[in-house]
Amino acid sequence: MLISEAGLDVVKRFESASALQAFAGFDPSKTYSADKVRSKKSKKGNKYIHTTTIQIAQAILQHGKNENKLAKWGRLYKLRMGGAHNQAIAAIGKRIINISYHKMDIYPGGHKKRVCEIIHKPLIL
Repeated sequence: MLISEAGLDVVKRFESASALQAFAGFDPSKTYSADKVRSKKSKKGNKYIHTTTIQIAQAILQHGKNENKLAKWGRLYKLRMGGAHNQAIAAIGKRIINISYHKMDIYPGGHKKRVCEIIHKPLIL
């Protein structure tokens, strides 16, 4: 989904993982007033990538095995945040985008064969 929405040249198009996270709608907007900083959900970003990533994160948090590092991290995050389920899901989603960006960064040039290897489908185009 990420490649279909963001394109094959994700690493060239986005200069950092945080830029890709912003494109996917995982950067909260902040409002500043005097001494207070308030965060709220970002309304911007690609809704298809955001929705798909949130669904993946929900499945990981609810059904992930204990051997799965991301599921384990998400459960620990949820405990640290006092049982904030939706915050844990958003944090896992953000981490999924971050991992995806860095996996694609391993193979510079956006070569189609290498992108398919990243997706774990050995397919030569």
